[in-house]
Parts: sequence; C-alpha cells; structure tokens
Amino acid sequence: MHKLNHYLEDEARREQDDRDLTSRSDLRKERKQSEEAHANLARALCDCTKKQFERLVLEEPLYQVLLQARKIDSPSAKDRALRLVRRELRDGNADSVRQQLEALNSPKKPAAVGEPERWSQRLVTEGDDALAAFVSAYPHADRQRLRQLLIRSRKASGASLLKANAALLKCIADSLDDEPTVSEQQTAPPTDPI
Repeated sequence: MHKLNHYLEDEARREQDDRDLTSRSDLRKERKQSEEAHANLARALCDCTKKQFERLVLEEPLYQVLLQARKIDSPSAKDRALRLVRRELRDGNADSVRQQLEALNSPKKPAAVGEPERWSQRLVTEGDDALAAFVSAYPHADRQRLRQLLIRSRKASGASLLKANAALLKCIADSLDDEPTVSEQQTAPPTDPI
C-alpha cells in the first residue's frame, strides 16, 4: 500500500509538471510587465487633469490614496505614494480604471456639422430656456461662460458682434465635443431638412 501512495503522488506531480510548462523566468517576466503596467497607470492617474480625475469611477481606497498622492510635490515622496497606488491597483480592478482613463484621453468624435450653429441660433433667439436645455443636455458645459458670451453677443454690434458670435460658437463646439448625456435626444434643436 505504501508503494501505491508514492506511485500516486509521483503520478500527480508529473501531471502537474506537464500542465504547468511556464518557467520561473517567464513568470518573473510576466510579473515585471504587470508591475510596469501598474506603475504607468499609477503615474497617469496622478498626472491626469482635475476634470479627468473627477470623471473617473474609482473604488474608495484607491480614490483616497490617489487624492493623497496627487497633492505631493516631492519626487521621492511621490514615488512612495505611487507605490501605494500600485498596491491598490493590484488589489482592485486595474483594467476598468485603465479603460476609463483611455476613454477620457482618446480623441473625441467631432460634433455633427451644423449642430453648434443650430445651438448658437437657438441660444440667441430663445435665451435662458435654450441655455437651460443645452446645459441639461451637456452638463459639463460651462453655464456661466455661455451666459456671459450670450449677453455679450446680444449687446454687440458690427465687428464686435462677429467676435462675440464666434466666441459663443467656439464655446458651444467645445461643449459638444464632450460626450452628451441621454437627455440630449429630448432637448436637441430641430434639424433643418436640407
């Protein structure tokens, strides 16, 4: 019986060896690549803008560690803080954080041709009602800046009217380049059938 147990153990070891053909150096290389990816992600999270950081959906421990790390200016202290960020990324879901960050950094699709002009026309003619509709469709839009530009374009005349309208149009186009919300379909201006 003793020989049978040894035989079974040896057989199990051989099977395990046959299944796992990954060498220690390959495992070390994978671990090193994973750590480099976490380090790059941690650095990117610390270097992203405040607006981008606020848009990220992060787990609470990672969020707290990142808040602290973003405040640090000293390079050596920042490296220590980034180690903590890497640890949280290892424990959490680093892939979803990476995807969110890539989505924020990827080039936005341009607004539909004529859409900024339609919004501009609607804002000039309808005033505050159109402004409320625009801000509800694009909550990231700078309401105060749009209102200032709208008032300026109402008061302007001649060459200053062209400048004011161009500034209003640019502000609208910048807001449209960001991702719209679901309510955009409800508040979008009517399209001209051409």
